Amino acid sequence: MERLSVDTPPVGRREQIYLVAARLFAEFGYGGTSMGDIAKKVGINKASLYHFVPNKEDLLYTLISWGLDLAAKDVVAPAQAIADPRARLETLIRLQLANIHRGAGPKGNAVHMVVSETSGLSPDRRAEVEARKAVFTDLIRSTLDALKAEGRFGLADTALATANIQGLLSAFARWDRPGDPDLDRTYDELTAFILRAVLKD
Repeated sequence: MERLSVDTPPVGRREQIYLVAARLFAEFGYGGTSMGDIAKKVGINKASLYHFVPNKEDLLYTLISWGLDLAAKDVVAPAQAIADPRARLETLIRLQLANIHRGAGPKGNAVHMVVSETSGLSPDRRAEVEARKAVFTDLIRSTLDALKAEGRFGLADTALATANIQGLLSAFARWDRPGDPDLDRTYDELTAFILRAVLKD
């Protein structure tokens, strides 16, 4: 299976195929996108497409794995190294916002959106992907549990708060940006909004 690098932006025909596929999957869904659609958008014939990717499921799996690799390296690992749960939560949110925005186009980050498109995977691959995604969920939940134990959590249910935080971050991936926003201000405001929602004053 092709492994896209987490350290350098994609270049070349194969990587172009993956990025085009991500945009089409994000816009039309995995089931609504054919290999012919991808080939046409890339500007090659369908037979040539199979020279670069064996099938549509492998293409999807590579995209999802790439997105999860980026999150593991640039979000989860740095946040896990922070002992204080409030600082960890704040860092986790900001890093994920930056991770989502990296490589985003005017209609959001297609690769991040595709991470939720697991229905096109085989059961074994889907189980692997869901286990990897659970690491991020568990990090948020355990951080909120630690804040609750210290009396700093302002809500009743850490599981519900975790789901709401993930929902807001996922919505950011679909943000249709009206121009060129001030990203630092955007990250500050969204991070502050989440912290005010879940923490005691």
